Amino acid sequence: GVYKIELGSAVVTGNTGTVPMTQVSQSSADIPPPKILGSDGMNCPTAPFPDFTTRTSTTTSTAHATGDPHLSTFDGRHYLLLRQGSFLLWRFNVAPVDWQLLAHYSGHASYTKGLLLLDSAQAMQVTSKDCQWHKRSSHEWSKWIAEPHIDRDGNPVSLVKLASDVMKATKSGQKRVSYVKLFMNTQLALQEIAELRVVCRPGRLLNTKVVMYRKGDTEVVEGQLGKHFAQVDQRHNQWGQKMMKMEADQEYFLTKSWTDLGGSEEAAAYLENSDDNTNTMFLQHCTPAEEDAAKKACAKQLETLEPAATDLADCIFDVCRGGEDLAELAAEILKA
Repeated sequence: GVYKIELGSAVVTGNTGTVPMTQVSQSSADIPPPKILGSDGMNCPTAPFPDFTTRTSTTTSTAHATGDPHLSTFDGRHYLLLRQGSFLLWRFNVAPVDWQLLAHYSGHASYTKGLLLLDSAQAMQVTSKDCQWHKRSSHEWSKWIAEPHIDRDGNPVSLVKLASDVMKATKSGQKRVSYVKLFMNTQLALQEIAELRVVCRPGRLLNTKVVMYRKGDTEVVEGQLGKHFAQVDQRHNQWGQKMMKMEADQEYFLTKSWTDLGGSEEAAAYLENSDDNTNTMFLQHCTPAEEDAAKKACAKQLETLEPAATDLADCIFDVCRGGEDLAELAAEILKA
């Protein structure tokens, strides 16, 4: 799948309330309590209903993962993950919230097949089986339907909401584009902290981008897209060319099953069936001729998007090993 985190600005209006505590995900037992930034009351769990708009601006900063997946972290690391399974991709753990975004990578190329978003009150998940979001309240799973925009009339709002969910047709098949907004109560207002954007191809894979809105929030991000301290393995291919730097991300690997982490049994079965059980998680070599063809496919799809050098390199790497349609998939998330 594809992941990107960006810092930008947001406009949020609406009211606040207290989130009902219904069930804590089983994965939270081994996780430290939320961090509290400062002691000025800015992270209070409840607040009066605001009647004004809040806007926070900051310099843009990005971290992302593409394809197999390739990951670029906030501290400037760029590497290829050569392992399937469930991982902690992104976590924002600041009182009063603790959001965790888990990703499951499956198959020989370890494409992203599932996402699980957890907070203290509920769980939301999507898989590439049908790209349909589902939500668990208490012990029941149901389809998660896009909610209306936040109003300013004093009506209760969810702090985690599916703002948009649309199926679209493309030349190579259907895709589902969805936006999940994450809010936090402060003493002054209800603030939008992050937005999760997902572009999913049914039966194929899903790509995601996370946009964060408050200055300094990326400094406390944990998981694969946070700060890394492990050494990165640099390898060469059979022609002596440098290959992607590689990591196994053992510190973010989750040993619990998908259901124990908080996901549904149906999603767990799909992910298990998608996994490659042959233990042959090795890179396929790409000939110079195949690489030239991949460069042309990626240039065609990305030329109008002004991609970063790493975005273009990742596209070439994936197309060379997985087919030309991966160039279109790379372009989709850059445009999201």
